[in-house]
Amino acid sequence: MNVRQILSVLFLMIGTIAAILPNEPTKYRKFSMEELDQEMKKDMYYFSTDEVAHLIISGDPSFQLIDLRQKADSMINGAINIPADSVLNEKYEGLLYQSARQTILYGDDEARTISAWKDLKFRTYPNVYMLRGGIQAWKSDILNPEHPGISAAQDELDIYERRTAARQYFTGAKAIKKADIQIVLPAGGRKKKKVQGGCS
Repeated sequence: MNVRQILSVLFLMIGTIAAILPNEPTKYRKFSMEELDQEMKKDMYYFSTDEVAHLIISGDPSFQLIDLRQKADSMINGAINIPADSVLNEKYEGLLYQSARQTILYGDDEARTISAWKDLKFRTYPNVYMLRGGIQAWKSDILNPEHPGISAAQDELDIYERRTAARQYFTGAKAIKKADIQIVLPAGGRKKKKVQGGCS
């Protein structure tokens, strides 16, 4: 066999393989509805309110927020309103089918958010996640954080400080004054112990 015949056979084999393979390889796993019921329980499909606040404040371009409420008043900064019953509408396909960006869904009804998430995942939409607790968690955690109390652990106080800073960012509100902490000693004061031993 000469070089031309070898190249011809090689190109014929490559062409045959290319004809057999699908035009666009499927990169994403297709789930059954039963599998989705199990998958949605995993933490990997949820973002916390603190994580979303950090993404927004840092200007991270790798995500988008989708507000699933019918009437979206007081949306999270930068969110796009697509009612839950419209997520499968063809006009939103290019927006929701994102291989490069994470799509984070939220609403005020967790069941509706989960349903929209399942609809998209069932149709192999990649990078679809949910905001844990939805808009109500956003309002209570970020827009109106509650002080954990003076006896709270340091990590709880740190979370509270970050949330009050996020509150200032999102609402433009002034800083919440730190509570005046007074140490209250027992009425009788401390009991003194007798010193034992020592030099005479």
